[in-house]
Amino acid sequence: KLPENSRAMAQKALEDIRERQHGNGGFGYWPSSSTADLWVSAYALWGLTLGKSAGYDVPDDALNLATAYLRRELAARLKAERPLDLASAAFIVDVLAMRGAPDAGYMGKLFEKRAKLPLFARALLAHAMAISKTMPSEAKELLNDVDNHLRVTPTGASVTSNHGDEYVSILDSDARSTAMVLRAILAVDEQHPLASRLVKGLLSLRKGGSWRSTQETAWALVAINDFRQAREKTAPNFDAKVFFG
Repeated sequence: KLPENSRAMAQKALEDIRERQHGNGGFGYWPSSSTADLWVSAYALWGLTLGKSAGYDVPDDALNLATAYLRRELAARLKAERPLDLASAAFIVDVLAMRGAPDAGYMGKLFEKRAKLPLFARALLAHAMAISKTMPSEAKELLNDVDNHLRVTPTGASVTSNHGDEYVSILDSDARSTAMVLRAILAVDEQHPLASRLVKGLLSLRKGGSWRSTQETAWALVAINDFRQAREKTAPNFDAKVFFG
């Protein structure tokens, strides 16, 4: 059960994030961080954008400043072509699309480099394309080989990766990748046949009722909520009769 003051708590959390924004628009890992981190900055803007869309008070100047920072960094990361930079760039284009400011040019450049992207980054790029209604065929192509990355169990399916610790600095995990893929395939096709299996698989990854970290939990809840909204736009209404003996 949520606490009675849950909205006030969420508003306070959003304000705490905003207070940690640097003058250049980015965000650091810690309150004392003197420099901004690219992935954390994208993650902060993602959270602030979700908060704004949920009706919380988030100043437009903070959103615009963070957006400008990410746009500046995006160009540099695409030129570098390091796998970690490209994965971060995929997250940025997704956040920009969620902000209502998609960049089809950068999406196209990332699509050309798709062979260098891990599955979770391709899922982020596909989601950006889908929600911005640009490059729909490319979005589907990015998810064509999802089956090759699945671990299927009696309780569902989850994404597995084979890139070791290459993306550990941006908090990569199989549970988070599963959530990102689920979110992407729902954006591309709400009736995608894998969606239900991925939801079950994602829920089965909990230990003691929760996921391993707040990072996994945040993405899992967002993806599962997307599934609920796609498959249950109206609350189910039915009668059930159960007979024993």
